[in-house]
Amino acid sequence: MAYEYIAFFPHSVEVDLEKLKANLKSKFEYTYDKVDIQFLLSNDNEQSELEITFTEFDYKFFITLQNNQEVLKKAKYFATNYNTNFADESYDVDKLLTCHKSLELSAYEDYNMDYFNCCVYILEEFEKLNDDIFIFLID
Repeated sequence: MAYEYIAFFPHSVEVDLEKLKANLKSKFEYTYDKVDIQFLLSNDNEQSELEITFTEFDYKFFITLQNNQEVLKKAKYFATNYNTNFADESYDVDKLLTCHKSLELSAYEDYNMDYFNCCVYILEEFEKLNDDIFIFLID
């Protein structure tokens, strides 16, 4: 199983990758002996990426922040093709269509679901960023 999710945020929401990185680092370093979290791309106001590596097994998560026109296209796609979010709940389509920022979470295949709880924790951190968040599982 590969973990692939997308979270959409309204334009007014400040998505602070430094804060997200610090929160994840705090949690994962407490739980796992060997974890490395680093920025892969510089923050160019359109796209930035965090890489989380569990070095003992070389397992990686990638979190990509996008703040560009592509986000509006993706939001329209999900509004058109998904009736519910990742938790199988209905959502406000009109609010989704106003989102200009997204965080995409992806990871290596995890056949034994060894990192499932890590994925859940990352999604919980996304939810802490704002109440008006829309998270979808990418099929």
